[in-house]
Amino acid sequence: MPLRIFEAGGTGRTDGFPIMPDFIAKQSMTPGAASAQSSAFNAGTSLIVIQADEACHVLRGANPTATTADYKMLAGSEMAMTVRTGDKLAVIQA
Repeated sequence: MPLRIFEAGGTGRTDGFPIMPDFIAKQSMTPGAASAQSSAFNAGTSLIVIQADEACHVLRGANPTATTADYKMLAGSEMAMTVRTGDKLAVIQA
């Protein structure tokens, strides 16, 4: 079952308060028994929205390796997080 990553840039407003931003890229991964990394996020990406079809653990960073001690996403859940240019997301099955 895939994990979908939607990359977004900007805030969508000029006063700095975020609203639903424009998605500028999408990635899809399948969590497995070993940690796997996404591609590096685009230069314009400041926020990602993650949708998990199955329970998994995620970790972001320049060269992350996810473990079962990292943040757990439940099956059917969604979350948003800020990222820096070049960050990646690592994922592993729960």
